[in-house]
Amino acid sequence: MMKKVLVATALTGTLVAGGFTLQAQNTNQTANAEQVVQKKSSFVSKKQAEKAALKVVKGYVDDVDLERKKGKWVYEVEIKKGGFEYKVYVDAKTGKALNDPVKEKKQNVKITKKQAEKIALAKVKGTVTDSDLDKENGVYIYEIEITTPSGEEVDFEISAKTGKILKQEWDD
Repeated sequence: MMKKVLVATALTGTLVAGGFTLQAQNTNQTANAEQVVQKKSSFVSKKQAEKAALKVVKGYVDDVDLERKKGKWVYEVEIKKGGFEYKVYVDAKTGKALNDPVKEKKQNVKITKKQAEKIALAKVKGTVTDSDLDKENGVYIYEIEITTPSGEEVDFEISAKTGKILKQEWDD
């Protein structure tokens, strides 16, 4: 009986201590959240960020998020144009666009989609069933899917800058 009382007392003490720890964490999170809100009050609005981004890329805004990049608060404005999604980063304090993804794309996309498809078809005979330009980890690539005459599918990733096959994968 005494053993049960000791276990119950120890368990109660553990729960109470855990509660104090949780309360302290919530207090710190609330303080941090208040600091962020105070900083955000000095930021340009989402609408202002959208306007700045639309000056760089003419299209329509799909999404706007406030985030920290490299220690700086920025709006990530996603703009759809011509079947491609561009991300324009806008300084949350100044409202100035920090990048030009259209210019960046022109500098890094040197081969056309048709050329990339021909490169893939030279490796595997078949029909192109899907072909898209995408940006992965800062690098523009063509993702191409080919279906062979026997019905197998082959996926390619081809550098949009060099035309080099980066990946060739047969689907199971």
